[in-house]
Amino acid sequence: MISVQILGQVSICAGTARANANGSKMWTVATMLASHPNTFVSIDRLVDEVWEHDPPVSAVANIRTYVSGLRRVLGPASGRISGQRTGYRLELDPSELDLSQFERLVGEGRTALGNGRPAESALSLHRALTLFPGPALVGVRTGGALTGVAGMLAEQRLSAMDDLYSAELALGHHADMVSPLRRHVRAHPLRERGWAQLMVALYRCGDPAAALAAFGQARAVLITELGIEPGVHLRSLQQAVLRRAAELDLPGGASSPISPAPISPAPIAPGSINETRTSPPHELPRTTQWFTGREGHLMDIQRAFDRADRMPPVIAIHGPSGTGASTLAIRAAHERADAYPDGLLYLDMRESGRSLTASEAAHRLLATLDPAATGGRVFARLRSALNGQRVLIMLDNVSDAGQVAPLMPSSSGVALLIASGRMLSALDAHHVSVGRFTPLESFALLRAVAGAARVDADPEAAASVTVACGHLPTAIRIAGGRLASRPEWSVADLAHRLRDDRTRLDELCISELSVRSCLARNYEALTGGRDDVDEPAHRFLTELGEHPAAAIYLPDVAAHLNTSTRDAEATLMRLVDVGLLDVTAPGRYAPAPLVREFAKELSALDLGSR
Repeated sequence: MISVQILGQVSICAGTARANANGSKMWTVATMLASHPNTFVSIDRLVDEVWEHDPPVSAVANIRTYVSGLRRVLGPASGRISGQRTGYRLELDPSELDLSQFERLVGEGRTALGNGRPAESALSLHRALTLFPGPALVGVRTGGALTGVAGMLAEQRLSAMDDLYSAELALGHHADMVSPLRRHVRAHPLRERGWAQLMVALYRCGDPAAALAAFGQARAVLITELGIEPGVHLRSLQQAVLRRAAELDLPGGASSPISPAPISPAPIAPGSINETRTSPPHELPRTTQWFTGREGHLMDIQRAFDRADRMPPVIAIHGPSGTGASTLAIRAAHERADAYPDGLLYLDMRESGRSLTASEAAHRLLATLDPAATGGRVFARLRSALNGQRVLIMLDNVSDAGQVAPLMPSSSGVALLIASGRMLSALDAHHVSVGRFTPLESFALLRAVAGAARVDADPEAAASVTVACGHLPTAIRIAGGRLASRPEWSVADLAHRLRDDRTRLDELCISELSVRSCLARNYEALTGGRDDVDEPAHRFLTELGEHPAAAIYLPDVAAHLNTSTRDAEATLMRLVDVGLLDVTAPGRYAPAPLVREFAKELSALDLGSR
């Protein structure tokens, strides 16, 4: 049994022995493996993390030495490190890594809070934050990747603290929360949720003047630091304080959850599903500040909403992972939010590597809308809860039509917005297809993320970067993020790094965002075995990396697979459907950008497993 800690002082406990990180290069390698548990980490990524700009000639040999040192630290558990010629993997059970335990407890706390159980939520979140008392990755020299990991972990910790404060406020502990919340907003003055929670705590302590003063402080900070006014929720909360709105109080002193978004001042109609909540649910993820290149699609979606008339609008946006179908759906939902005052619901239909069933999704949506609903069939109860309401529901990462068909709305005031990796042609919906960007759209996104002056200074290198990214929006977003985090790099430096197809996928990775993960999600669509052509499509993809020609011809594939032209075409079109192949002409295909590099990795793994 081993225990690995990265939330705070990095350390490894193996049996009775404990070793703490001491700033050595071995611990950088150890932390890279621990922060990506059960995941293959290439030697190239490890070298880049340890030395960043100027690795020695012996870098690869040194990495192997550091891994040997880590195996000695693990002692009898050294077999947890599995190695291949090009990298390593550290096998860890969730109970052995503090980060996994933290994420589990936070998830439990958020679920309990959303389901109206603040006491249970506060307990889980307290336990989570006990595991994460301060900065992560202490004792480790971090390069680009681990700096990103540390930033991501810091954000997760702050988000958990926000949820804990919401649970404590829902329990009526507003007096106890004033001082912690004041410290919180001083440390993180740009987080509007903290200011909103402080305003609620002060108001419930009988001090509306202090609550309004807190709003004034928040507004001054946001204008000074960001040049923007407070968001709509913070402004709505200010108006609710001015009106001494009843929904700001804990009803009858009972425990009532404070939603993640600040409280809306809108009056609650008698008999509404929101009658027992302080505000309608607002679960939409944040929209990106770099939204670009999809303005035409956005107009099409808005027209579909307007044309719905008496029928509930159902809009299905589809595109392979990395093309931004979810980003477009979230943006469209935010732009339409004002038309749905009774709730904005969001549900990720993929969880822990599996797809939710329609029944599971209905239970979760119903728990948000009307936790007291009992009896009867869940789909009927959900329709009853939605009847007469103006609610927008977004379902993300939908895998097939069967997941959502039973959830199709029947009330005219309800809208359903779907994001999927494939076209759900069986659904009676307005279908919107997104693909890769045009060169101009790619340039605009890179310019927005990396900085206009920097990109405009070398447009030729910028064009080279977007071509290397295959005009895939996520890839360009990552490339721009890498430039933004590396002010010492020129755009030409990044273009040079992306030129090598052996390491291109390693370069297109920042924090938890990576092109390899996007391609893996597209590839996973072939591993479920639901379509007859999945197995030959999967087999052909693993061989694609070694295919020397740029073009793939249908007769050649039929001969290679020893099948009919019709079956070969079905196989190739399956790969087209999941975004791994392009049709360039009738009977002629080509790998989608960056897919050949991914296919080479699949081929190497396939050979290694034989």
